[in-house]
Amino acid sequence: MGTIVLGLMLLGAVPGCGEVRCGGKRISSDLDVISFCVPRGMRVESATGEHGDVHHTVRYRGYTLRMVSGFYFSAKRPDEFGAMWEVWSWESPHGERREYRREADGLGAQYITLASNGWVEYANAPADVARAFDGLLDSICSWPLGR
Repeated sequence: MGTIVLGLMLLGAVPGCGEVRCGGKRISSDLDVISFCVPRGMRVESATGEHGDVHHTVRYRGYTLRMVSGFYFSAKRPDEFGAMWEVWSWESPHGERREYRREADGLGAQYITLASNGWVEYANAPADVARAFDGLLDSICSWPLGR
């Protein structure tokens, strides 16, 4: 079953990371242009793949948020969680990307395409965990390329 877009909303520009305070640990994309702030209480595991791709796994209360970025990991549309998604569009100095959110039967999911090839996702999380992951994803910021 394909993705049905419920609404498309322009969220505006992603703030610069120099303007956003982070009280936890930052995780960044492969080119270090997109970052998120992981709050205390969430566990982060990071690895670099054979092609320089970056893999971050964030664990919270037994649930997982994954971030994958690199030239071999282009973003795709999220079809595996179901058919109904709310879709937002946002811009960074590195291009426009999409954010997909869904809630069904009390479980939340979110999928974000990254400006530097890649994606961030979580799925099937209960409401309290989804809110915590959404807070992490709402901390998105961008760095200048080649800083």
